[in-house]
Amino acid sequence: MKYQYQDMKAYNLHLFKTDKFKTITIMINFRREIKKDEITIRSFIHLLLLLSSKKYQSGRILSSEAEGLYGPYIGANENRVGNFALTSFYMTMINEKYTEAGMNDKGMDFFKEIIFNPDVDGKGFNKKSFAIAKNEIKAKLKSVKDNPKYYSMVRMLEYMDPESPISYQSGYLEVLNSIDEKKVYDYYKSMLHSDLVDVFILGNIDFLDMKKLVADMVSINVIKKAKKDIYINHKNFVKRLKKAEDEENLSQAKLVVGCKIGNLTSFERKYVLPIYSGILGGPSYSKLFQSVREKNSLAYYIYSNYRRADNLLTISSGINKESYNKVLKLIKEEFNNMSKGNITEDELKRAKEDMISILQNIEDNPLNLINNYMWQFLYSLDDIKMRKDEINKVTINDVKNISKKIYLDTAYLLHGGDENETDKD
Repeated sequence: MKYQYQDMKAYNLHLFKTDKFKTITIMINFRREIKKDEITIRSFIHLLLLLSSKKYQSGRILSSEAEGLYGPYIGANENRVGNFALTSFYMTMINEKYTEAGMNDKGMDFFKEIIFNPDVDGKGFNKKSFAIAKNEIKAKLKSVKDNPKYYSMVRMLEYMDPESPISYQSGYLEVLNSIDEKKVYDYYKSMLHSDLVDVFILGNIDFLDMKKLVADMVSINVIKKAKKDIYINHKNFVKRLKKAEDEENLSQAKLVVGCKIGNLTSFERKYVLPIYSGILGGPSYSKLFQSVREKNSLAYYIYSNYRRADNLLTISSGINKESYNKVLKLIKEEFNNMSKGNITEDELKRAKEDMISILQNIEDNPLNLINNYMWQFLYSLDDIKMRKDEINKVTINDVKNISKKIYLDTAYLLHGGDENETDKD
């Protein structure tokens, strides 16, 4: 695969030439430093732009036009990545080498129409589309408690650090009603003017031709530079584990333990910490799975997750309320085992194999691959080949030593207020 990067001043252009796929995949990312009072209004953008455009003023018309272009797959999402809000739009279309001449241009024009020519009525977004998006956001925000796994994580992060972006939710109901069509359109225009923009294109492409197509597609001419690091760096580390709990109508309690991470080297961040998490709370061979679930039958599920941009390690588990203290004790014991280097060569080998397997699967899907290149750019990661080589360099001693940089911070329990036995998820 050949890669070409160009700083286009108003945006970064990343081109990847490969003949592995019959498709061309395009992704456009908008990112800016996240602000709590902007989260709810920003959540409208990716929904509204996919509902209609100035030229295609309904979902039905959009779908009809897409059919004439051999059915490109188009999607969008909104995420928080460390200190940044990230809005992504992507499209996968069949390369014109396998359809007919001129289809690449038409596909890019279609994508341009959706992102850069919104369905604006007067000074704001189309009222009908706005109402649809608002109802969807409202329903999503109201349903947060319907997913106890997600809700327990949200609450743990709020207890851990309510002032940090780690505690920000995807939107706030109390803000929603103050947002109208004009405010969202004004915010959309501010994104074009102020957000950092990256364009990623992967396929069997000609670099020069694609550069011209992108220049015509991306209607942005304001030069911007990043002013903040993507990583959240924690300043305060507690000496004693904080504990919190809430009561909801649940049959199964949810335990979430959050750990702050500090002062990682580049090698530790990229390779050691993911392997640490895999050994601690990965698949069935992991320490937490074996100790808490298999040997003591105290959890319906238990796993750890490394949140790279947040410098956090979290452990999630489904338990009975009366098992809380026993489970927490076992979690602490396994952290202690990791810090002592009580890790087998087999555990290390299997964690490495899991990481390499994930990387190999990425290479088989164009959208996964372009997502990988996006994260590679944002996190300053190595390419896939180098990552495989570096993974194999990690030692048990590396994993042991990184334990000194992981600090147990908050244990949160969401429970139903009783101690009845429950069915497994």
